[in-house]
Order: sequence, then C-alpha cells, then structure tokens
Amino acid sequence: MGVHASSFKSHDRNKMFMSKLPQIVKNGASEETYVASEDQVKLSLSDESVSLPNEIIIVVLSFLSIEDLQNCARTCHLFRDLTLSSSLWKMKCIREKRFPYNTSYCPSDWRKFYLKQPFTRNLIRNASGQNDFQHWEIVKNGGDRFIVEPDKGHGSGEKPPELIALAGGKNCNFATSYGWCSKRQVIDLLSEGIEERLLDEMQPAFKVGEWYAARFDCGNIYSMKVTLLKKNSEKEDSIIDFFTFGPLKTPQWAPSNWKEVSHIFQDYGPGLRYIKFEHESKDTQFWAGHYGAKMAGSYVKVTFET
Repeated sequence: MGVHASSFKSHDRNKMFMSKLPQIVKNGASEETYVASEDQVKLSLSDESVSLPNEIIIVVLSFLSIEDLQNCARTCHLFRDLTLSSSLWKMKCIREKRFPYNTSYCPSDWRKFYLKQPFTRNLIRNASGQNDFQHWEIVKNGGDRFIVEPDKGHGSGEKPPELIALAGGKNCNFATSYGWCSKRQVIDLLSEGIEERLLDEMQPAFKVGEWYAARFDCGNIYSMKVTLLKKNSEKEDSIIDFFTFGPLKTPQWAPSNWKEVSHIFQDYGPGLRYIKFEHESKDTQFWAGHYGAKMAGSYVKVTFET
C-alpha cells in the first residue's frame, strides 16, 4: 500500500471509510497508512485512498491512550494541533465518563480537565496509608505514635470491598495509640482542577467521609472534622462551613467492624477554595501499643447525586 500525493474528495470513498471506521478503531489502525498535510490526512485502504476530515481524525484519536496521543503529536503539525484540540479531550472525557451527563458546566480547558479528572477521583491522597504518611500533616503524635498497619488491622474486623478500593486494593489503615494522634490534609481545589467559576456559580456538592474501627479488646475516642475554607487559613473569617463527627467514645469489647461516617456539603455559597480534612483518636485504657481507633479510606469527592 502506498501514499497518494493528489487530493481525493470522493464522497463514495469517504462513505467507504466511515463504514470501515469501527473496524479500524477496533484493530488500532494497524494495517492502514496515515499521511498528514497541513489541512488533511490521506488514508490508504486496500489501494483505495481517502481524504479524511479533521473531525473523523479526532474520533479515531479519541480512542488512543495518552502515550499514543503523545507519539501522534510528534509526527506532524496537524496531529500536534489535533491532539491539543478541545474537541478531542471533550470527546475523551465523555466517552470515559470523566464528565457527568447531568450538568451544564463546560470546562474552559478540556485537556486539563481530562488529565486532572476532578469529578471522578478521590481528592484525598493516600487515603488509607498505602503510601505511608505521604500528603498528611501529623498534628499530634502521642503515645507510641501513629502507625500504618499493612494488613486488615490488628484486632478489628474485615474491611468491606469498597473500603479496600479506596486504597487502590491494598488492605491497610492508620492506627492510633494511647496519646492523642491527629493528622490533617488540606485540599487546594483549584490545583486539583476545579475552576473558580464552577465553585462560585454552580457550587457542586462535596461528599466527605472515611471509615473507622475499634479493636475488640480496647475502647477509644474518635473524631473527624471537615472544614470548607475561603483561604488556607485557621482564621475564623476564612471558614465557610464545617462538619464534625464525635468525639465518639467506643467502650471496651464493643463490635470491631468497620463503619463509615459521611456528610454532603451543598449550597455553601461562593468563595470556596480549600477543604481541610482532619481526624484524631486515642485509646481509653492507656495501653502501650496501638489500641486506639483505626482510620482508612478518607475521601473528599465531587458529587452530582445528593
């Protein structure tokens, strides 16, 4: 199969290509030859040459991985421009369900939105200690200090599948001691890909929460607090809204199953830029070791279902 230098505008040949497009996408276009000029791409298919509109090229490109798109962008100016086009990234966002169907919001930069994917991921990083204490700020580290338990959690029940999924499939958790152990994580919403216009005008709901458990043989005190902030500041005038759970005292010999606590923020008004997530615990027996509450699967997520 060779490349034809002349321009092909045959309506019948374009129809032929469209009929073969699903198979081309399925096979990754492995047996086809693409040549790009400044305004068109010609495709040789079984000795039949077709001139492709940019709209069709974008459809094909939308099925490619990020790595493959990067390789395409290096081949010519046209492919470079198409791999940066809003149409391509909008198509990928919708096809891969990174953008909800039930909102009128339109990102100003679809490529950035796709790469950041703020609507489909947990904005809390390292939710269960799968990366030790990375991204967390430890505020208090009393007793025998915070640890990460790599297994199901000593003395507690089995974790439910949805909790394990929040840790990327790892069955780990944070565990506390006989002195207060507290830590926090502050989320910069703009840096995570959520635009000011969306936060101020549409005010999407945020679902926040985590899972906690007690040991079967020791009581504990546990609490969680999530705060919506205008600025990354402890000052009162920066606080928009907050949710607190606890302090909850779990007695000795109580059930040790994992429980979820959650809350949905909505109608919080303009100005939201940061979300601060913090939690703390200690045991009630003052036992050496890690007999306080266990925490895992902390989450902050944009939600369109309230």
